Amino acid sequence: MIHQARTIVGIGLHVIVRPRGGDFLFDEDEFAVMQADIDTAKAEGADGVVIGLLTADGAVDAARTRELIARARPISVTFHRAFDMTPDPFEALETLVGLGVDRVLTSGQEASVLEGLPLIAELVRRAGERIIVMPGGGITARNAERIVAAAKPREIHFAALEPAAGGREQPRRELAALP
Repeated sequence: MIHQARTIVGIGLHVIVRPRGGDFLFDEDEFAVMQADIDTAKAEGADGVVIGLLTADGAVDAARTRELIARARPISVTFHRAFDMTPDPFEALETLVGLGVDRVLTSGQEASVLEGLPLIAELVRRAGERIIVMPGGGITARNAERIVAAAKPREIHFAALEPAAGGREQPRRELAALP
């Protein structure tokens, strides 16, 4: 998929490196998969990787995050919404700054950016130029301007989805007459 995406001219490509859904605590086998996925993303020309690892108490897993950052360089590293599960977002932000992460994706520890906007604005303020705080989660064309005005982020993340019909023919269904 990375190889095919690289054939599209003029887009940045940041690859999520997440071996499974669920929580963000990964065993040694899953961590090895993450390392291999980073190697593949770099080899295929990705502009960056998106990672997120936590410890059992919900803090940023600094040791293993540091390993993945070193493996990923020189490409960009984003810490994904695992950030939203941390118990202290300001401590997590400082940890990520210290590790040299380029950006953190967050909904402000809420279900959507609109709900988390006060925290996002404060994170952007505290981050300054040290790290990009990128709001993401529920951003649409209708609310993007309001979010940018309130939080003043340098980047935002949203899905630009446009429904498209597939080519599959739908089977005809005959309704059986009830007796």
